[in-house]
Amino acid sequence: MKKPERAAKMVDYALDRVKAGDTTRRETLLALKQEVIDFTAAIKRHISRTTYHFGNLPVEISLEIFSLLVDSDHAIVATLASVCNAWRSVVSANPSFWSTLVLTKRRPAKKARLWIQRSGGQILNLKFVQGCIPDLTPQSLQGLQWETLRALDAQANVVGIIKLVQNNISQLDQLRITEGISARALLGLLYAAETRNLEIRGINLSFREACQILTDCRTFSFHSIPGTCHLSDVIRTISENPNLTAISISFIGSLIEDVPPSRDTTLELPKLLQLDLGSNPSLWGVLCGAIMPSLVNLSLSEFTIISDHLAKFLTRYPTTSLTDLTMTRCPASHPQVTSLLRASPHLRTITLEGIPDTNEVVEFLAATQPDAPQGLPCPLLEKVNLTSCTTLRSGPVVRLIKERAINGDVATIGTLIIDYCLLIETEVRDWLGQIVPSFSCIYTRKKDVWKR
Repeated sequence: MKKPERAAKMVDYALDRVKAGDTTRRETLLALKQEVIDFTAAIKRHISRTTYHFGNLPVEISLEIFSLLVDSDHAIVATLASVCNAWRSVVSANPSFWSTLVLTKRRPAKKARLWIQRSGGQILNLKFVQGCIPDLTPQSLQGLQWETLRALDAQANVVGIIKLVQNNISQLDQLRITEGISARALLGLLYAAETRNLEIRGINLSFREACQILTDCRTFSFHSIPGTCHLSDVIRTISENPNLTAISISFIGSLIEDVPPSRDTTLELPKLLQLDLGSNPSLWGVLCGAIMPSLVNLSLSEFTIISDHLAKFLTRYPTTSLTDLTMTRCPASHPQVTSLLRASPHLRTITLEGIPDTNEVVEFLAATQPDAPQGLPCPLLEKVNLTSCTTLRSGPVVRLIKERAINGDVATIGTLIIDYCLLIETEVRDWLGQIVPSFSCIYTRKKDVWKR
C-alpha cells in the first residue's frame, strides 16, 4: 500500500505478540520487516535524486556558484540558462554573466542582440572571429555601450564598425588585432583606443608613426613582417613606454639596422618583467644591453646567432629577479648557454628546446663549479625542460638528478621534461619516473606514428 511507516509499526506489534517457540512465524515477520526497511531506503534515495535541492539555496550562493562557472568558461552561460526556468531567471537577470561576447560565423547578429539585451549593453570583452562580419550590421550592435568596453579581440576587419564608435572606445584597456585590417586603419584604431595592453599579429605596423601614439603601454606584443621598418623606430617605440611590464616581439625578415651596438645603448626598462624575442638578432643585440632590473622571464626563440652580450651584461649588473629562462630552437654553442646560466644564479626554471650541445649544458648544471658558493650552478633550479633535444643522452640527465639530490645546499629537481629525446633508455626513463616527482618522457608524437 506504499505506507512503509505504518507497515513497520504493524510488524513491530506482531513481533511483540509472537510466542517464543514460534520461530517460523518470527522469521516470516523479520523478513517482512527487512523488506519494509529496504523499501523505505529506496524511497529516500528516490527523493534525494529527484528533489530540487538547488532551489533551497539562497540566491546569493547560487549567483556565486554561477559566477565561478562563468569565470572559467564564459560560453557556459548559455548552457546554464537552458537547464530550467529557475536557473534561466537567475542567469538572465544578472548582467555580469553576459559581459563577454564572442561573435562567430554562427548567427552573430542574433547572438549580439541577445547578449546586449541581457547585459544591459555593458559588454566588457568583445571578440570578432573571422567570418562574422558579413552578417553583422551597425544595427546588430545597437545598444552596446562602447565606453564600457575594456577588451577588444578582432580576428576580422572591424574598421567599418569601429569607425562609427571610435570616439567612445578611449577606455579600452586591452586590444588584440590579428590580420584583417590595413596598417593605416590599425594606426587610426590605436589612436582612438589609447590602449595599455596591445597585441598585433600579421599586420605591417609602422613603428615610426606608432611611437607617437603609443606612450603608456603596459604590455606590447608584435608578431609580423616589419616591411621597411628601421630598428631605431622599434627601439624608440619601446623607450617611449617606460612602464612596460611585458614585451613579446618576433619579426619575419630583417630590420634596417641604424642603432649603435648594445654596449652604447642606454635603454632603460625599470618595470619590465617578461621579455620574449624571436627571429631577429639585431633587436636582441640592443635589448640585451638594456637596463632591466626587474626582469623575471626571458624567452628567446629561433635565433640563428646568440651573442654573449647578455651574459656579460648580467655579470656587470647582476640581478636577483631573473628566475625563468627559455631558449627554443636557437643554435647556440654550449659556452654561450653556460655563460648565461653562470650569470643567472637565481634561475628556478630552465627550458632548452631543440638546442644543440645539450649534454654539455646538462653536465655543467650537474658539476661542481669553483665560482658557485653552493658548489653547483643555479642552486635554486627546480624545473628543467629539455624537449626535442635529440642528442641528449641518459648519463648527463642521471648525474644532474643525483648530484642535486645529494647536495643539501641546492634545490632538488622537482620537474623534468625530456619529451622526444630518443636516446634516453627505457630503464633510465623508468628510474627517473620514480625519483622525480613530476616527470615526462614521450618518445613519439601521434602524427609521427601514423606517418610510420
